Amino acid sequence: MKDNEKKPTFLENVDMMVNDTITKINIDSNIAKILKTCRSVLQVKFPVKIKNQIEIFHGWRAVHSTHRLPVKGGLRFSTNVNQEEVEALASLMTFKCAVVDVPFGGAKGGLLIDPKKYLLALWDPIDGEVDPSGVTYAFAKAAKTFGGKYYTNTLVTDTKQKNDGTWNVITDKGNINAEIVINAGGLWAREVGQMAGIHLPVQPMEHHYLITEAIPEIEAMGEGKRLPVGTDFEGNIYFRQEGKGMLLGTYEQKSTPWKVEGTPMNFGHELLEPKLDNIQDRLAIGFKRMPALEKAGIKNIVNGPFTFGPDGSPLIGPVPGLKNYWVAVGVMAGFCQGGGVGKCIAEWIIDGEPSIDVWAMDVARFGNYASPQYGTIKSSENYERRFIMTFPNETLPKGRKQKTTALYDRFISKGAVMGDSFGLESVLWFANDPKDAYEEPTIKRSRSHDYVSKEVKNVRENVGVTEIANFSKHEFQGPDARKFLDYVLAGRIPKPGRICLNPMLTPKGKLYGDLTVACLNENKFIKFLRHHNYFTKCKNTF
Repeated sequence: MKDNEKKPTFLENVDMMVNDTITKINIDSNIAKILKTCRSVLQVKFPVKIKNQIEIFHGWRAVHSTHRLPVKGGLRFSTNVNQEEVEALASLMTFKCAVVDVPFGGAKGGLLIDPKKYLLALWDPIDGEVDPSGVTYAFAKAAKTFGGKYYTNTLVTDTKQKNDGTWNVITDKGNINAEIVINAGGLWAREVGQMAGIHLPVQPMEHHYLITEAIPEIEAMGEGKRLPVGTDFEGNIYFRQEGKGMLLGTYEQKSTPWKVEGTPMNFGHELLEPKLDNIQDRLAIGFKRMPALEKAGIKNIVNGPFTFGPDGSPLIGPVPGLKNYWVAVGVMAGFCQGGGVGKCIAEWIIDGEPSIDVWAMDVARFGNYASPQYGTIKSSENYERRFIMTFPNETLPKGRKQKTTALYDRFISKGAVMGDSFGLESVLWFANDPKDAYEEPTIKRSRSHDYVSKEVKNVRENVGVTEIANFSKHEFQGPDARKFLDYVLAGRIPKPGRICLNPMLTPKGKLYGDLTVACLNENKFIKFLRHHNYFTKCKNTF
């Protein structure tokens, strides 16, 4: 390179690599779009002075790349919290983000939003949108290139396990024998599970969004410029650009479970009859906060089903007690969660464990108590709370008291604040009396702190008793019991008559969790685990 020749930027090098790759291997247009999208994602992972690259589009803020092409990003709007709380939330998020002021004045043209309705916005530079259908078929084509097979318009009528542990997948076009079956049935996850004798606690829910006619403020932006996607948590609405108009969606205050009795096998993703009465209050909020939407005509109202899990998170991984049967269901966010779910399951099957801790998504976190009826009740609760923050110290009320112990009423009478562990009610801490037994959800120190402090002090200076019904108990005995425990646990194994807390490791040395180990004699041990089904997960690994 000559001295006076400008050195290509990192992004220009990425562009050249992407275009060269597309040319050399003749990738189709859909995969080319994915590769070029990666360039935009890479851009925001490198240090940029966000405030110097901000341009205001009619009240929105968007980060632009060095090529003047918009990196759409996303904004989470806040109406009732202070900047300290927003920044605290931002620090917990895994993506690079910044807190920005919502502008009171816009660029030329009118405002899409009324900035007086918002205090702050949390900027996520890698948020955005793609065509899910195009990308899905690009993935399918890539899989086929590497030897994978997929069958469209093929009805699965049953799954049967053979004596060797493999599965016969019976279809209307013949049988397929597979070592491993992954139930990724979506709206039909329940029906596919029932073929194997399991009842998954997931529930399809009706969901509305609308699409507007063209909006002058968006038309005036010109070609090649797009708005960021946006979420208003307090308003319970989300929105993004759709053509020259806007898409506005909401999670209704009163959810509508769809086809509780089961999804029809001949359902072809037809749209459902809109229920405008269910979303009128949300639309009113959206129109007030985005006046441009109120002036625009409504082009289309969409109501369609999608599947929720009991706690809002997917259910993935091997089903306990059913060899070679895996699930990837309740993937509420569908396409945007699909890549991560697929990656984790692929690692789990190939490498023996995923590269990240997936306990919050592991199907093993639910037991037999999580019936289909439980799934409907809890999925409805989570749908209605989709944009409502659940705080670390908060417990949700629906579907509780699945199981209680004989001491439950006495604990309540003494001011116990209860939580649930694997469906069993258990004491979290004790207040002064039943009227005082409540928690105040917060991201800061909660009101339980002083109460727990007194409990800790009392146990330290006197004696304490704890109920361990919510712990699973496993006994290990034999001449090699100590040797086995020494292999799977990271700490020292206690001597006879002693008890200790000990972290359990995966075969690759990652942390499963802390267990309590008691040594009764040299060849006999008892392990206590906080989650009843947790050891099933560990046992499947070892």
